[in-house]
Amino acid sequence: MARLLLPSVFVIVLKVIHIVGLHVPLGGSANFSTDKTCSAGESLALIRLLKDDSYRDVAKLLNGDWMPEEKYRHRIENHSATHVVLTDVNFGDDGLYEFTCAGSRVDGIRLQVFVCPQVPVPAGGTVELSAHFRDIAKPIRSVRWERDGELVLELDWSTGKIRYGARFQGRASLSPDWKSNGDLTLSLKRVRLEDAGIYICKVLFEDHDERGDPAALNLTVTEPSPSPNPTAPPPESDQGLPLWAFICITGAATSVIVGPSAFYLGWLKCCRSRFSRGPRGGEAPTDVETGLSTEIKPLSPETNGGHCVSA
Repeated sequence: MARLLLPSVFVIVLKVIHIVGLHVPLGGSANFSTDKTCSAGESLALIRLLKDDSYRDVAKLLNGDWMPEEKYRHRIENHSATHVVLTDVNFGDDGLYEFTCAGSRVDGIRLQVFVCPQVPVPAGGTVELSAHFRDIAKPIRSVRWERDGELVLELDWSTGKIRYGARFQGRASLSPDWKSNGDLTLSLKRVRLEDAGIYICKVLFEDHDERGDPAALNLTVTEPSPSPNPTAPPPESDQGLPLWAFICITGAATSVIVGPSAFYLGWLKCCRSRFSRGPRGGEAPTDVETGLSTEIKPLSPETNGGHCVSA
């Protein structure tokens, strides 16, 4: 009986994992998350694949907390058992990351780090955040603008209907040329201080998403400049009266005070002069002449010379 030789068949099972894109601005935070869980006795870990097909541990989940490796010690933040955050992202972090369970890959994340242009605007003003997408012939599902993960607006590509975030209703709008030439520019009016942040334009497909160009913009909102005050009238001088007025008032006061005094002094001098001459010329008057004797006598015509009589 012929021996039947059956060729050995080696079946290689390739495990395909889902890879999502993650765009993070330079200096921002990368949120790595998965919906997979590990079996009992296994621990979830986040690794980074290197160009030589080796990998580097980033963090491991131990007792519900993410424990960073030495290189990432001060940049890992715990969020949940399936969500870990890498902070202060730099260009060296750009690359492919994977979640693993006991060394088996379960999810992949492609981290892309980019420079985020800064767009300044004063509070209360209007700003345009420019973005474009070249491949508009692709089966696009929707276009979504987000601010730090918060919905600004989302456009349904097939119907043109727009859904707005609660804070941006009535203030945000999309370029009318979005379908004709891929202009996805976002306009935002009556800008508020709390509108500041990283704005990302996402182009969503059924199985993945891409970014507009540029991928994100950093909106900074400044306090409005105060309007100039109208020219105020110069304050009233508190230095007293002008010199000429002071001189006039002083002169008048002097006249009022000095005039009567001078008249009185002149009158008194006249009286003393006539009194000192007496009825006998330059001799001093006697007691009889002045009427100052101890004997009271009626005044004679001669004694009138001792009194001032007005002419």
